[in-house]
Amino acid sequence: MAEPGRAVVLAPVLAIGLAACAALPPPATAPPTPPPPASSLDLAFVDHHHLRQLEPDPERLARHVSAIRANIDRGADLGIGSYVVFSRGFEDVQTYDFAIEPIGNVGAAAFPDPAARAADAALYLGALRDVATHAHARGVRLIFHTNQLSFPDEVLAVLRPHMATAAAPCVDGPFLWSVYRAKLAAFWRAAPFVDGLQLTADEADMSVTECVDADGRPVDPDAILGRLVAETAGSAGTPGAGAPKEVQVRAWGRLADLAGGAAFAAAVDRLPPNVVVSIKHTEGDFVPLAPASHLLDHVGPRVVVEFDAWGEYAGWNAFPAYLGDVFAARIRRLVAAGGRRVAVRINWNSSANPIFGVPYGNAVNVAVLAGLAKDPEADPDALLRAWIGETYPAPSREAAFALYKASASLVARLFSPEGVDLTDHGRAFRGRQSRDQRERIAGMLAYVQSHGGLTTQEAFEARRRSIDQARRDASARVAALGDAAPAAWRTDLARGLQSLWRVARTTTDQLELAYWHGERSAGRPVDSAAVSAAVRRIRDAVAEWSVEDPEAFDRLNGAELLPTIAAFGFETL
Repeated sequence: MAEPGRAVVLAPVLAIGLAACAALPPPATAPPTPPPPASSLDLAFVDHHHLRQLEPDPERLARHVSAIRANIDRGADLGIGSYVVFSRGFEDVQTYDFAIEPIGNVGAAAFPDPAARAADAALYLGALRDVATHAHARGVRLIFHTNQLSFPDEVLAVLRPHMATAAAPCVDGPFLWSVYRAKLAAFWRAAPFVDGLQLTADEADMSVTECVDADGRPVDPDAILGRLVAETAGSAGTPGAGAPKEVQVRAWGRLADLAGGAAFAAAVDRLPPNVVVSIKHTEGDFVPLAPASHLLDHVGPRVVVEFDAWGEYAGWNAFPAYLGDVFAARIRRLVAAGGRRVAVRINWNSSANPIFGVPYGNAVNVAVLAGLAKDPEADPDALLRAWIGETYPAPSREAAFALYKASASLVARLFSPEGVDLTDHGRAFRGRQSRDQRERIAGMLAYVQSHGGLTTQEAFEARRRSIDQARRDASARVAALGDAAPAAWRTDLARGLQSLWRVARTTTDQLELAYWHGERSAGRPVDSAAVSAAVRRIRDAVAEWSVEDPEAFDRLNGAELLPTIAAFGFETL
């Protein structure tokens, strides 16, 4: 789901400025991606945590490298062909040690201590080289992520006097593109061991979807994005890159406004031959039981369809949310359309509950998806039973099967009824960047109400009753595992379920305060008793949750709950 208040603007975006793409010579041949066997699909792991943020801390880097190596080993055993490191640190591996007229050496002009910058970059590149070497030894390609267009502040300060306009750099002319081209060439010289780039074009500091001209007017992003893709693809096709190498354009649900799936398929076919497009299997974000992407029926061999195993919106692997039945149906759809590539996200921006470190958790989703990648016609129930047979003692297996089959629906009742997420990425709501907490929560409520939810005080009461019943139902499923299941697992499942319940209840209270604030602002009557009750529930939850599970309280934004009361002006209650 696109976040409330964020424009959905990549609409004919993967027409992707085809004229701009054509302006650069494409690589001579397609990238060397070994095709999977005819009956199977190419499978990738996507790692959204390790090396996501790069810091000059050798011990931290070593931990992340070790974790990636272990994940690659698990993936290679399951048949993955590539591993995506979803890093936000592409700029951190850049020294800008190249000359651009009339500046001269950009790095020397930009950074107060170029040698220190180079030392940090070498440290990061060493970590990346380590994981690439291990990946290659296991027959796995390594893909590195980049947000573009992006430049460090120090570099931008040096570039800006020479730009054609002081507006967003992404609308600038030949000068800035020459810098981008030189930056990519420098990356490939420094990291020839990387097998490709994954490109996000609408989440960078200078998003191509938010460009303005010199007069502050919005600029159509299509041509800019097309040039960005063409330049990136061209860099990966140069001899210095050891190329041609793959560029994955990360498109996601923001293609929703594209005029028909057939147009999407045609646009993909016209991209440079070393470019593929990555989409999610859901319409919007990875919300449990969200509808399928309308693009699934129009994918081909150059589209990667990504699935989430870990549970960014489904409890962060603290409690299972088994999605094998959903995965199976969508894999069959994409295969019928000609799709040959799938990817599975194995974590998000947290070290909590690692996918392969929780034996009773969402590793089941990885196992079943890997089985479906090998045989798209496989019975997901048979794959689930096989995993349970390897994981649970015999007396608990039927109860475990029932638990996992029901788990996604149970988690959806807690977090995302009707496929609409009512949490903040599985956490309590917090402020974010320039948006204060009140704006963020009110925006989410407006989005939910646009889908017909939480429009009355009774709707909030019904939501709380549903949450409590879902917890009772899930608790009964856990209890049914019986004493044969490891006691530590049953304890952890109960603890994880409690943390999900806390998030569901407290986010409902946060949204209710937004509701009453809206009613008051509109001059409508406010039920002071209901407001006082919501405030009391939040205060009680903070007092109880911070003691019963301090780690979950901190990780899931428990400290953001009390500020919600003041954010909506109810601190005197």
